[in-house]
Amino acid sequence: MFLRRGKEKKNSPNPDEFWLSQGDFRISEALPEFVRYYGIPTFFYEKNVSEQEKNEEKFRRIVGNAIKCLLKGNSSMLLIEDRSQRSAGLWTDEMPKFKEMALSEGGTLLEAHDSLCGRYLFTFTLMPDLFFEKIYHLFNGDCRYQSIYVTYSVLGKSVQEGADLASFKKATLLNMYIDNDHPVLIIQAAPQYPLKKISDALSAACQLEGWIFRTLFSSEAQTGNPGSETGNRCNNLRSDQ
Repeated sequence: MFLRRGKEKKNSPNPDEFWLSQGDFRISEALPEFVRYYGIPTFFYEKNVSEQEKNEEKFRRIVGNAIKCLLKGNSSMLLIEDRSQRSAGLWTDEMPKFKEMALSEGGTLLEAHDSLCGRYLFTFTLMPDLFFEKIYHLFNGDCRYQSIYVTYSVLGKSVQEGADLASFKKATLLNMYIDNDHPVLIIQAAPQYPLKKISDALSAACQLEGWIFRTLFSSEAQTGNPGSETGNRCNNLRSDQ
């Protein structure tokens, strides 16, 4: 499902609103065993380019703060898939520094490459704030739109030493990433993962930017009428992510 603003019926976010909807934004990327959500802001529909750019930056700060909140206190992993054919020079230059930082913080790095994609899987018992902030800033800044895709995940169970990438993917409870083509926040959650945690994190992050967070589920998704506003706050969120 995709939300649009029509001439006769409004079914997209108002200015300064963020909507979370249940469903598949890209069916080809759906994981059948997971509950899928996607989050969209109003800037899709802005005609003013400068206003659209400002709203996109707010969107990325909201998403960054929400993801950081959801990873906090959990075993987590960060999967970077580089499909740039090594044309993203900044990531190539910075990668050794991130590897050193991760290992110094007690993390691990698994690399799995083929002719089309270089994959870097960082795992942590607890995700270090500085590592997350630097990675998120890089791929939502200078390395944006360079065919590098980052997925942030909460792990639900321990993985044996020496496990491969597929084993780590099977151990996830929550996967989050930005679809840069639009952009949209994509969330894939195991059935047992509480939706309230996701809603609380996004609501708190929206409050920092002065935005309203709303949910759009079930019958609401058909009518385009948003659900109730939520307002719980995660601790230690920042507006300068």
